[in-house]
Amino acid sequence: MIPAELGEKEVQTAVQLVEALSMSWDPNEYHDTYQERVLELIEAKRTGATVEKGEPPPKATKVLDLMAALQASEPFPSSA
Repeated sequence: MIPAELGEKEVQTAVQLVEALSMSWDPNEYHDTYQERVLELIEAKRTGATVEKGEPPPKATKVLDLMAALQASEPFPSSA
């Protein structure tokens, strides 16, 4: 990758974007549902309860190779 010099305008725009998308986050508002379910399954097996199978995972979809798509796209015009 070729290093590029950033102008003041680009840096200011990047800072504004990060500030606009930033938000306060309190990890106490969230809980780990996966860990809760695993602990429930462990407890059920420990006590001899019947454990039902979960749903099978969804079928895979066609994954786009982003790098190949970018390389195949037309190059940006030079700003010189």
